Amino acid sequence: MRISISKKIISWYFKHKRTLPWREYKNLIDKHYKVLLSEFMLQQTQVNTVIPYFNKFYKKYPNFKSLTKTSNTSIIKMWQGLGYYRRAKFLQQTAKIIVNQHEGKLPDNYEALINLPGIGDYTAKTLLAIIFNKPLIGIDGNVKRIIQRVFDIKSSKNLLQSVKKFTKKLQCKKFNSELMQGLMEIGSLICKPKNPNCSLCPLTSECLSYKNKSFKLKSNKKITKLEEYFILVSFKNGRYLMTYEDNFGPLKGFLNFPIFSYKECNIKNTLKFHFNYSNEVLFIKKLTILISNRKCNLYLYKMNNPSCYDKKYFYITKKKIKLEFQSSFMKRILKEITHI
Repeated sequence: MRISISKKIISWYFKHKRTLPWREYKNLIDKHYKVLLSEFMLQQTQVNTVIPYFNKFYKKYPNFKSLTKTSNTSIIKMWQGLGYYRRAKFLQQTAKIIVNQHEGKLPDNYEALINLPGIGDYTAKTLLAIIFNKPLIGIDGNVKRIIQRVFDIKSSKNLLQSVKKFTKKLQCKKFNSELMQGLMEIGSLICKPKNPNCSLCPLTSECLSYKNKSFKLKSNKKITKLEEYFILVSFKNGRYLMTYEDNFGPLKGFLNFPIFSYKECNIKNTLKFHFNYSNEVLFIKKLTILISNRKCNLYLYKMNNPSCYDKKYFYITKKKIKLEFQSSFMKRILKEITHI
């Protein structure tokens, strides 16, 4: 049965695969680059959204070497609109390692790939499957959903382990690249989270959920984490106090206002450690934002004319800020403080 499932997925893929820019390449090295770039861009982002960004990015940076010869700011500006900007930073870091340590080619083993910046278990296995035809399958939301439905896996206890067990049995040696991409396609186009289009699916005769008419999936619930930060807003001679190093994970390394973990009883002590100031610290407002599965409460505080003990904090004009990459988070804060 499982061999039949793999064959049907592969056969379906050859007949129905979409024409995508990262599936067309000039040579093997171009394939390495395009597939890696697409995997970075497709993390948390839909295919149709990625395509125009991919084409624009590839036109300016057509290979690994081109990424090593530009600034990270330039790369991030080309990435702007896709979100999750740390992907762009990791992409450049990975490109440098590939050029300097792997002769401009992706390594063909799991251990080397998993140690590259921005590459986790799913991406490593997917790259090995698609590029090198290794008998591996990366498990993302699409693949997990197909496996759950085909084998009617209902228990949410150890769900991922159950999915891995069945997925491993689908792996094949000859056309594993097409199998991996076929699973991705079916999950994206047919076996959708809601209202799956079973009439187009090549697996209906094997699918236990189709047979039992039980398409609703049980999954491990994502826990929304609450995180709290306070943001220091300070002006001096028409300039804003900024830093590239903060404690706010999604934007770490990007130009931003000073951000600290929020503990109300500890705010003044934290500020005294970093700044020399004599004026009162004033609370401005509280903002709440959602980032992935995190709810973030942000408390804005204003301080006038502090001097900095640490060189990582500096003042910069609004004109120069505009020349830097500005995340939607940064733009939100700038908008909130316009009239204070």
